[in-house]
Amino acid sequence: MKTDPSFEKIDYSDLPNLLEKSGLKKTSPRLLVLAFIASRREATSKACIARALENRMERSTLHRLLITLVKKNVLCKVLDANGTPAYIFAPQHENGQQQIHFNCTRCNNFYFLQEHRIQPVKLPKGFL
Repeated sequence: MKTDPSFEKIDYSDLPNLLEKSGLKKTSPRLLVLAFIASRREATSKACIARALENRMERSTLHRLLITLVKKNVLCKVLDANGTPAYIFAPQHENGQQQIHFNCTRCNNFYFLQEHRIQPVKLPKGFL
């Protein structure tokens, strides 16, 4: 699953700084996973990442690492047309707004809609 050209704006050479900005330590496993995803420049499934890095880390470590990177908005977890989760770099926004995205079923490319943002929702009192 490919991504749109807006991902060319991400500085993939500065992965340690990206982790630091997100409040994460620069660990070897995190840098290894990010470097692999950066080298592909497309949404990548956990199974694909696990196969590529099978001798370098346990699957449970990879699982926890991906959850953390998504939680910290370093990566986005997206679903392809078959419902399989895949991971790509999250577009970085100063105000923390999320972007709308879709997967084109004709070309199988993944797109972020730059002009559209998801506004934060204020829940009524008493709800989390």
